[in-house]
Amino acid sequence: MDNFDLKSYLTNNPLLEEEGKLKLPSTYTPDRDKEYEKILQRQVQDYIEGGSKGDIWFLNRTSITTLPDNLTKVGGNLWLSGAKITSLPDNLKVNNILDLDWSKITSLPNNLEVGGSILLRGTPLSQEYTEEEIRKMIEEKGGSVGGISV
Repeated sequence: MDNFDLKSYLTNNPLLEEEGKLKLPSTYTPDRDKEYEKILQRQVQDYIEGGSKGDIWFLNRTSITTLPDNLTKVGGNLWLSGAKITSLPDNLKVNNILDLDWSKITSLPNNLEVGGSILLRGTPLSQEYTEEEIRKMIEEKGGSVGGISV
């Protein structure tokens, strides 16, 4: 590599559009999001059919906006950090942590029970309500929560 010419590499590399700017082929289409959401919904159904044991960890930073109404129990943690989720199903019980940090959650369901903490940092809810107001909202809707982090 004694004779490596960076300028020549940058100007002749087919992956670089302009000097130093990476150009990769775009394979994104809106249909891919829809197909991915179907796959995620199927994974949630498989979790439910398997007895709702353990964590749901595969929904972090996904485009999923809702969860199926028949998801009423999560045996471990429910990780939705950074997801586009806007609402949760009524009567949801999460044994440990419900992580909604940096998600798009705008409302909490009726009869929500969280055995551990609900994490709401960077959400529309945390920007509009205090921890105390969120706890009161959950309790007024028939639910309970161990801790809240906004």
